[in-house]
Amino acid sequence: VRAGLEMTQEAIESFYAQDIGDIYVLLVDNSPNHEMQKSLRYNGCIHANEPMGVSKSWNTALGSIFESTSHVLVCNNDIILRPDAYRLLLEDGGGFVTCVGDANRDAIWGEPRPLDKRPHPDFACYLIRKWVWEKVGKFDETFKGAYCEDNDYHLRMHQAGVDAHCIGVPFYHRVSGTIKHLSEDDAIKVHNQAHANREHFRQKWGCLP
Repeated sequence: VRAGLEMTQEAIESFYAQDIGDIYVLLVDNSPNHEMQKSLRYNGCIHANEPMGVSKSWNTALGSIFESTSHVLVCNNDIILRPDAYRLLLEDGGGFVTCVGDANRDAIWGEPRPLDKRPHPDFACYLIRKWVWEKVGKFDETFKGAYCEDNDYHLRMHQAGVDAHCIGVPFYHRVSGTIKHLSEDDAIKVHNQAHANREHFRQKWGCLP
């Protein structure tokens, strides 16, 4: 997390409300002056003196947590989960399974359809198992800041024979929530880096996401 304290608090409240028993929240704090670390509820925290970017943040957190567990739910801070989301992802049994984002807050309370699957994972909320992490490897940290690191990992999972899919369990997603909470200068830097990441992706894969 980097910005958006209020939305991050709402996200974490929805994490602790999951109906599968004890929840351990590991916060990756990329905010200036430890703002998030000082203000939020969590069990463990990784603090970055400089924003690490998405790939490095995910790698740092996953590398730490897979020392003691076989699966983890990785979430943006601009989302709200329904209480059964984590359980339904686990019950799917897949190695990389995601919920589906919806910009309509009320839509997440509809009847879940976990048997509805599509081959387009949503990286704003994904369950990843340790065996996938070990088989595919880390996220590519040559993608700086944010954008395209998820598309890259999806292609790498496909190459490795890992079925990554999205199931019909909705979550509320404030799309680009972080950018909306940044200063104008910082938002421009994010957009410029996103453009650079798309070009890096094109050079690596020969296409755009």
